[in-house]
Amino acid sequence: MIAGEIMRGTVRYSAPSASEGQNVFFWQLQGSGTDDQVAADKVEDWLTAAWGPVWSDLSADECEIESLQTDVVDQTGAILRSVDFALIGLAGQMGFTVSPAAVAAYIALKTITPRVTGSKYIPFVAEQTTEDGSFDATTLVAMAQLLLFYFDDLSLVTGDILETGVISSKLGAFAPFTASADIDAIPAYQRRRKANVGI
Repeated sequence: MIAGEIMRGTVRYSAPSASEGQNVFFWQLQGSGTDDQVAADKVEDWLTAAWGPVWSDLSADECEIESLQTDVVDQTGAILRSVDFALIGLAGQMGFTVSPAAVAAYIALKTITPRVTGSKYIPFVAEQTTEDGSFDATTLVAMAQLLLFYFDDLSLVTGDILETGVISSKLGAFAPFTASADIDAIPAYQRRRKANVGI
């Protein structure tokens, strides 16, 4: 990767009855440049050591993070180079029933441009994460952790940085996140999939 190129990480989840979920993340390389695989390995480390374990604590044990696909993409999200495909196999840790299909926890990070936001619908949370229609306090703390992990830039061994952000169709460019964020205490419903976003 050269400075300014964008890495996309596509995380795929599974649940019973052939249900599937997906999160898509973007990072732009800042620095002098690094090998594609070095960047992909860092994204995998982030998934297995940070995002994944917290998701696991929220999810029913019948669900799992199946895989991670990493690609270098352009400013529109079109693939320039496919880099790696990794099987993850990280299962949920809550021994309860998964929430109904399309119900998810919702977090979002904002950019300096109004209405350019990185939204994440976190799939397959367990039903027991809610009380009286809202997420309980433990779940909200975990969602805040996921938000912080989503906001974190990734430092590479080469000294380069993968800066977190989102590809904006409005701007036709990558937009880095600011410290402004949203956490929704009410379970969200993902009605449709968007290109480069996922549930």
